Amino acid sequence: RRLDLMQQHTGQHLLSAVLFKLYKCKTSSLHMGMDELSIDVELPDMPPEMLAAVEDAVNDHIYRDLPVITHCVTAGEASEIELRKAPPKEGEVRIVEITSIDRSPCCGTHVARTGEIGIVKIVKTEKRGNETRVYFKCGKRALRDYRLKQDIVAGLVRLYRMSEGDVLAKTEALAAQLKNTQKELIELKDKALKAEARETVDSAASKVIGKSFGDKNFWDISTLAKYILERGDFIVILASAPEKRLLFAHSGKFDVNCGKVLKENLASFNGKGGGKENWANGGFNTVEDMERFKAFLQDMLAKRSL
Repeated sequence: RRLDLMQQHTGQHLLSAVLFKLYKCKTSSLHMGMDELSIDVELPDMPPEMLAAVEDAVNDHIYRDLPVITHCVTAGEASEIELRKAPPKEGEVRIVEITSIDRSPCCGTHVARTGEIGIVKIVKTEKRGNETRVYFKCGKRALRDYRLKQDIVAGLVRLYRMSEGDVLAKTEALAAQLKNTQKELIELKDKALKAEARETVDSAASKVIGKSFGDKNFWDISTLAKYILERGDFIVILASAPEKRLLFAHSGKFDVNCGKVLKENLASFNGKGGGKENWANGGFNTVEDMERFKAFLQDMLAKRSL
């Protein structure tokens, strides 16, 4: 644990120093956790070639096995030393120096030589306003990350029965194929729901249409409700068992405030939700609670002679 923290901390100093030396960008903040480590740097964008150059420079300094020296000075003396970031203005100041590369005020623990860091690997970046957040791993964390990703790649190689170099292109092709298939499926499902809405309206015995579905998700019942209401003035109570969600809606020609009804009664059925006057939905802990609420709505509407 102690070695891990020292590897991450000194690795961060080295990374920030190289960024400043190569691109004159400062590190504005550090975020160090058990699994993730990142710095925010004053650069709006970091293209891949820049990241590669930074990584190469950082690891070159690691391979040189440079001494990491700490020494304490007064605040006055610190103000006379060329430091990467400003020191405290009073009291004793502890300086961490990576020989010929960096000097920074710091009270953390560090390795004795850069070789003990092992390796620094940038794993991803995120744009954050005018800054970039750089995520990286040092030492054994980088090794564990490499091992995990190598296991993933090896698994894909076995699955696709191809070389590592072809895995990405294959995955991209399959993703594009899946996207097209999903689009076709949505179009087919939409046609089926239109037909189901027509059949439901044609066979409706009243203005209240209540149905529960064991094979439809909430998107399905919402689309079905929309097509039913396009074909006439109805109140629909449609329930999705897989998602334990219920839709309560009407065409706008009824004196029923769907959102208000749900807001005032859902809690009694272990549900949560709400919505507008003519379109509302709720989610439930169990299908049984949902079905009880559906029966409650149907009974309420029956009492109003709807």
